Amino acid sequence: MKNLQPDLCYNRCIINTAAGNQLAFSAGGGYMSDNVVVRTWRDGKWAAFFIFIIVITLVGIPATSRADATARLYTETGHTLAEPFLSYYDAHGGLTLFGYPLTEAQQENGYLTQYFERERFEYHPELADPYKVSLGLLGREQAGLRLDEGPFQPVVAAVNGYFAATQHNISANFQDYWTQHGGLSIFGYPISEAYLDNGFVVQWFERARFELHPELPTAYRVSLGLLGLDALKADSGPQYAVGITDQPAAPRHLQLGISEGGESGDPHFFANVIGAGRSLQARLVRIDNIYSHYNVVSLDAQGRLVYNWSGLDAVVNDIQAMGAQPLISLSYTPPGMAANGAAQGDSVAAPRLDLWEQLVYDTVYHYNVTQRRGIQYWEVWNEPNLHDFWHGTQQDYFLLYDAAQRGAVKADATVKIGGPAAANFEVGWLAAFANHCDATNARCSFLDWHNYGTTPAQMTAEVQQVRSILASYPKLQMETMVSEWNVQSGGPGDTSIASRSDLPFAAANALANLDAMERAGLDWSLPFELKDGFHEGSQFWGRWGLLTNGGTRKPIYHALQVYQQLNSARLYVDQPNPDLAGAIAAPDTDSSGAPTVMAWYLTQQAGSLRLSIAPRWTQQRFDLYLIDDAHANPAAAGDDEMRYVTTLAPDTAGGFSFKLTGAAVVILIPAK
Repeated sequence: MKNLQPDLCYNRCIINTAAGNQLAFSAGGGYMSDNVVVRTWRDGKWAAFFIFIIVITLVGIPATSRADATARLYTETGHTLAEPFLSYYDAHGGLTLFGYPLTEAQQENGYLTQYFERERFEYHPELADPYKVSLGLLGREQAGLRLDEGPFQPVVAAVNGYFAATQHNISANFQDYWTQHGGLSIFGYPISEAYLDNGFVVQWFERARFELHPELPTAYRVSLGLLGLDALKADSGPQYAVGITDQPAAPRHLQLGISEGGESGDPHFFANVIGAGRSLQARLVRIDNIYSHYNVVSLDAQGRLVYNWSGLDAVVNDIQAMGAQPLISLSYTPPGMAANGAAQGDSVAAPRLDLWEQLVYDTVYHYNVTQRRGIQYWEVWNEPNLHDFWHGTQQDYFLLYDAAQRGAVKADATVKIGGPAAANFEVGWLAAFANHCDATNARCSFLDWHNYGTTPAQMTAEVQQVRSILASYPKLQMETMVSEWNVQSGGPGDTSIASRSDLPFAAANALANLDAMERAGLDWSLPFELKDGFHEGSQFWGRWGLLTNGGTRKPIYHALQVYQQLNSARLYVDQPNPDLAGAIAAPDTDSSGAPTVMAWYLTQQAGSLRLSIAPRWTQQRFDLYLIDDAHANPAAAGDDEMRYVTTLAPDTAGGFSFKLTGAAVVILIPAK
């Protein structure tokens, strides 16, 4: 599984001279094998290197200069070490163990802290001596998102070096170093077993990461990872704070469906994902291209409509087996039905309206009268504002719509029929459609459009604008629906940009947009699409499916599945920048009302997300689940399960801090 942390690096070799000085040789980052000691040893120049050490020892160059008796300036990093940390630093290993200071002393989470290359010092004045200065749990913090991986799982006791507190053994490779350099008080308990990572044996402790480098001389074979430096690297990226309050928000109104879009003419296309579809608890599954894909209708020699429902019936059967109803998009023009005889082979040409009205009547009658399926939602065409899908004018579409709604209502007076399923948010089309419905008194049950690559702020603005349009036509009472949406298109071969649909970015984007839709008052949301079409080569090819063609669950699937399981009640969330980070919080149904939290971090950079919790729940423990680079991310990590990671308690500041490597979803569920 991909390593969540920055690459293993030990980019500074410390040499203690006979004169008591310490020399630091920087290798400019990278792996341990790139530092000066390793390169010198590998190149057979060790003797020359030690001659250099002897010369330096005689000269006695100091590594630091003193600004005053209680403060020490380290010119190598430009930072000063002073009390209350200076004495502790000197007494417990100094430069050799902790490395150079990387910051000044500063306030963090309510305490005075200072970062060093390998550690974070914290000052706790409320504690008694000698515990006022404590070392940060950087090992736990940086390995915390990996606790579900094999090396971090509890093990049974070995002969020596086993700690029941964490159920891990200290490796024989590291036990002597751990004991000789401070043991439990400096490094803490082991939190993993030793394992190979990037070619080196490593083991994590509560405050350190040990690394074994057998290619080095004995004195340097055990090295400490630069956890302080790693922590600051993560902190240098975007940092977002989201507050989960205990104040109620409006309950959930938005209903979820899934849009398929006709990826295949195979009537059994859904057969391998029925169980996965049922788990999503979606109310609707939209299908279009029904007349072209499933050979539903043809004209006989006398020009009469002849039907074969078997293919479309099979698709409808599978959708209903998922516990959903189909939203049937009435499209496209069957062979021989084009109004323009010269365009008879053109499936997106305007059809003859008399035949079209009869076709819609017969379709609705077949399902809702003959088969008594009670299918409610019927959509007229797909993306008529796009020339690729409609070779007619806007007025031609309105005539098409009128004929369709007449036929549908004649077959079943209870149906909900709508459109125009615009290819994007083309406000002129949507306003014109609403105006047409109002002027003609046509049955217009919903107004819908599609969108790809929209930010939450843009989605909010679109929904609000549509609701403003409909407010001008109060008698319409139309539902609003985004009937296709997902991450941005524009990849090769009609795929998503950078294959983001296959990655945690799509999951974070889905939550952010669902939250925006909910807040703006949208009625229906149908992300595109349930399942990818077939593709030669990799099953991950950048299409928008929640599932691959073979049924592997993508990150977005897991996000939607948890979203659907949330309580319909909501808590108010303070999220200053929901386009990049935010959360949905639903109170538990038990007496505590503690929230289940689904938070998104919607950026490609490494950074941090801070979730604060209302004071009444700061004693509550939460089970952590992740959708990120290494969790529930089969395209990168090969595993399509969403797994429990660990159980967390809020920190002393009343919340949780997560360092993330890129776009991610963080899920906290109250522990029982």
